[in-house]
Amino acid sequence: DSWLRVYVYEFPEDLLFNKYANEYKQDCLNGGKCNSQYGGENLLAQFSLELILHDFFKQSCVRTMDPEKAHLFYVPFYNDIEYRWENK
Repeated sequence: DSWLRVYVYEFPEDLLFNKYANEYKQDCLNGGKCNSQYGGENLLAQFSLELILHDFFKQSCVRTMDPEKAHLFYVPFYNDIEYRWENK
């Protein structure tokens, strides 16, 4: 057990960046490669770091469900995924 506690904010699944992230993860898991403009990187590629960090903190032993007990707060935002889908 760790003394450090991280509260992970959760956002509704219908937010655009969450929808894109879920599609992206499914594509990567089902096909073995990610379908992106970067050309075939896998789910652990550097451009997927925002997904990796979010998944890590969601499963981590340092996660707390009580924001009052948190030392740090993680606010997920998938900017790179929006860029990929929107091509901006």
